[in-house]
Amino acid sequence: MQEEKIKDVKTVVLIPALDPERGPLLDLVSKLLSYDFLFVLLVDDGSSKENKIIFEECKSLGCELVSYEENRGKGYALRRGFSEILSKKEFYGEADVITADSDGQHTVEDILKVRAEMLAHRGAFVLGVRDFFSEESNKNVPPKSLKGNRFTSKLFKFMYGRWMADTQTGLRGIPYSLLDEATKIKGDRYQYEMKALIKAVRCDVEIIETPIEVIYVDNNKGTHFRPIRDSLKIIGVLISQFLKYSLISLSSSILDIAAFTMLSAMLANVIPTEHIIVSTFIARGISGAFNFLMNKRVVFSAGNTALLPGIIKYIITAVLIASLSALLVNGLFSLLHWNKTIIKIIVDTLLFFLSYKLQQGWVFNRHPRQTRKQ
Repeated sequence: MQEEKIKDVKTVVLIPALDPERGPLLDLVSKLLSYDFLFVLLVDDGSSKENKIIFEECKSLGCELVSYEENRGKGYALRRGFSEILSKKEFYGEADVITADSDGQHTVEDILKVRAEMLAHRGAFVLGVRDFFSEESNKNVPPKSLKGNRFTSKLFKFMYGRWMADTQTGLRGIPYSLLDEATKIKGDRYQYEMKALIKAVRCDVEIIETPIEVIYVDNNKGTHFRPIRDSLKIIGVLISQFLKYSLISLSSSILDIAAFTMLSAMLANVIPTEHIIVSTFIARGISGAFNFLMNKRVVFSAGNTALLPGIIKYIITAVLIASLSALLVNGLFSLLHWNKTIIKIIVDTLLFFLSYKLQQGWVFNRHPRQTRKQ
């Protein structure tokens, strides 16, 4: 009875496509449509006129089609597909969505595997992931793709504290409950998928990874991915949180200096002996409060977490970093006899990264779910 109930659950396979190869796309669509529990929605992302016939052939097989003239990018095509599904609830119902690529990288078997995980874990964000860290991947994956995927996985882990085996997979299972949020994520091209992954981590969505086959047709020649431009955009998205953290830290330092200057001038005649010490502590309190609140809300998106525990952890972290700085600068100066200012710059730069990781993983950590591998 349970298996019959699961089979009745509808799922939309959303396929964005730009000038696709006829054979792989027709083959994928026809196989998917053989399952009566699957809708297939094809989004023509501004393909050339000579390739429009391919989409019409797919439509004649029974899939739904959204088409527009100007190429807008994969991210736009995905959002357009999500909006189409939401706007036609009477047709699609509250169907979950699986996004798949049109170039032959995703098999029907793997699409069904993602669907099975979605049905087993309702509300979870399911990723069909390729293994880029095995010996087999060295043989099957183009070198540029292999290095790029390995790099983004490691960078994602550092920036967001979660390990993702395949940050750039296009095979993703998105529950109906998340579709509306998915339409609000910005980014028209390949950076959209990275932003969606970051959003899921920040919002503590359960993420499940299920292994899929690694397929690169003709050394991935059919891809529309622009290696330099799109890679830079994806890296820009990945490091955006750390850039915000750096900018807020700089702003906090400027605020600290400005507050100290103003307070010391005001208190010089009131408490001549103690005005420097008092001004230092008050200025540091003002800049620290600013830094804490901005990091909490803007950098780590932890606005809903309890305030007092965060403040206590933040103060402990600040004291720890300051103590380490003093000890390391003093110890390295005694050992190396370098210029003290140069030593402090090196030490504080390294501690800046440590402070980021402590704030990310402890101070503002909302105890996120672990990514589960199936």
